Amino acid sequence: MLKDLESLIPPTIMAVAFVAVVITILRSQNPRRREAARRRERAAEEADPRIHKS
Repeated sequence: MLKDLESLIPPTIMAVAFVAVVITILRSQNPRRREAARRRERAAEEADPRIHKS
């Protein structure tokens, strides 16, 4: 019984990791989140004194 459990642990870990990666990718592709990230980046660039606009 214990040997069977030990043989199932690595595939279970890989399955959980795969699902986590897929969820991360789907979240990063969310258009609202991407637009919010663009707005934050634009605001940070405008507030940064090192960036001089010509």
